[in-house]
Amino acid sequence: MPPTYLKRKRRVHRWLMGAGVTLIVAAFALLGLSFSGVLDETASVGVPEPTSEASLSDASTSTGFSLDAARLQRLAQGQPTPVVTPVSTAPLDRLVIRKIGVDAPVVTLGLDGQGVMQSPSGPFEVGWYDFTAWPGTGGNAVFSGHVDYASVGAAVFWRLRELGPGDLVEVRLADGTSYQYLVVSSVSYTSGDAPIAEIVGPTGRESVTLITCTGTFNREIHQYSHRLVVRAERL
Repeated sequence: MPPTYLKRKRRVHRWLMGAGVTLIVAAFALLGLSFSGVLDETASVGVPEPTSEASLSDASTSTGFSLDAARLQRLAQGQPTPVVTPVSTAPLDRLVIRKIGVDAPVVTLGLDGQGVMQSPSGPFEVGWYDFTAWPGTGGNAVFSGHVDYASVGAAVFWRLRELGPGDLVEVRLADGTSYQYLVVSSVSYTSGDAPIAEIVGPTGRESVTLITCTGTFNREIHQYSHRLVVRAERL
């Protein structure tokens, strides 16, 4: 072949190779951006972060309901005599719900001066109400915890809404005694229309009732519109 033709062919070949490398580099760059986008999106998937309302909640937010003295007396009178002798009289120690990552200390609560169920003083503790049944005695033991907390965000019962029938709830005493319960219901009530006697009163089967806030947060009164009530029955 003529030398001129060979030189021209080599120049064309080099140009094609250079263009091919450029296209390959560009393609990998585009793929790199796409993979980066997928990784960022995947990293954001998981447990929901606290909502903006969470930062507005504070220690004064009530996790329970209002109980006047007459209603409390009726509930106390309706609470049946324990039908089961408790295995242990050791103090309550912890509430454990493995599905939602709860392993929290238990404190004893009652009613405040206005007849409102007291709330735990910290974001990561659970309160047991002393006007309800003692766990292991055949009645309804009622607990509450915050869903969120000022300057903290998600609190102990942030994921309580994830519980459903068959999920396990465990109450542990200080001496290692453990009572286990299976969730049977999860219902949201407005704080003013909740059937309080059914929630905190006696039950036909030994139960634990867990209460926390849910619904819309009212910035003016620092309260949520609803209460989430989870009921579990003894195994």
